[in-house]
Amino acid sequence: MPLCLDGNPVDSGQRRWRLAPGQHVMRFTMRNAPRVGAGGLDVEAGDASVTFTLEAGGKYEVEVRAPGQSYARRVWAKGEWIPAVRQRNPDRIVSGEAVWENGPCRRP
Repeated sequence: MPLCLDGNPVDSGQRRWRLAPGQHVMRFTMRNAPRVGAGGLDVEAGDASVTFTLEAGGKYEVEVRAPGQSYARRVWAKGEWIPAVRQRNPDRIVSGEAVWENGPCRRP
């Protein structure tokens, strides 16, 4: 779930943006919704920010990388799930390492 884009809060339902070419920062979190019997109610998902650089005319998407059991259990542990920004064509990751942080959105 996106929380901040370039230091500004984003609407909870927003899933598409038109961004200028150049560097951007986006912060995400995951919603823990454990399956019955899966446990993990006390697990903190955390907030992860990634920096990425866009090129003019490119199409990009965000993916989450996590251990397989995260998807099956719907429990996302801080530091185990990683957001990544991918350029669709050519297929390549354009984001840097995730930075784990808390607090309000702030300008980079």
